[in-house]
Amino acid sequence: MEHSARFEPGCGDRPRRGRRGWERGGMGRRQQLPTRFEVDFAVRTARLHGVSRGRLRGSDLEAPFHGVRVHPRPAPGLDIADPYERQRHARVARAQSYAPILHTGHFFSHETAVSIWGGPLPLAFDDHGGIATADDLALHVSASGGIPFPRARGVTGHRTLSSLTSIRYRDGLRVTSPAATWVSLGTLPLVDLVALGDYFCRRWRPGVGRPDLGRQPWATVDELREMLAAGRRRGAARLREAVELWARDVERVAALRAAGWTVIEVTAPLLHRPEELIRRVASALGR
Repeated sequence: MEHSARFEPGCGDRPRRGRRGWERGGMGRRQQLPTRFEVDFAVRTARLHGVSRGRLRGSDLEAPFHGVRVHPRPAPGLDIADPYERQRHARVARAQSYAPILHTGHFFSHETAVSIWGGPLPLAFDDHGGIATADDLALHVSASGGIPFPRARGVTGHRTLSSLTSIRYRDGLRVTSPAATWVSLGTLPLVDLVALGDYFCRRWRPGVGRPDLGRQPWATVDELREMLAAGRRRGAARLREAVELWARDVERVAALRAAGWTVIEVTAPLLHRPEELIRRVASALGR
């Protein structure tokens, strides 16, 4: 049985100024960081390489998570018009920032895993009803068995059994497999589960405007069924209904594409964004 908890952001991990000149090295100049720390890095690793605590509090570094430092950069996805894709990029960026301190027994899961695999999710909103920004999107990290529970501000931690999940690597990130990711999201609405299952099981056949031609599906319907049958799941009844619905969808869409049709999947949220729907149709038609 899976358990989870969310730890809300606090101010305890925010870098603080100390004495005047705390970020300066000899002769009043800022200490140059080693080349390996030009990207996101763990504070512990930097300290082992001689970087001072004062330098790690420098104004040219930010702390998105306790024990991590990153160089300031624009919020991820700001140049992306599609809010769904913008949120996906934001989730992946948060996972990449957290990765330097990811415990060896922890892995990204749930909505974070979906975004790492490039899958669709319903749009997330903040407490005021607005479209959630990067800082509002929880980072989902899981642990299996008796491994210490993931605890960090901005992180929603989960515990599961090793028999109920499987782990893969995607773009260097340790993440639940597509099948394990899908069965962890039984609280999603049925239509979103079907859409996500279709994405994971889709066969990428040649055709006008289709990306990733010839790519093998991330999972099969049988793999989803096997993972669902491995043990107790939240929303198990909904998952069982969904696995049979997009199984039929996969077969129907495959038959249409085999007959030469260009198939464009349209969800309810997409219907409320006609400009995006028109763009996708035009792309499929090669215009």
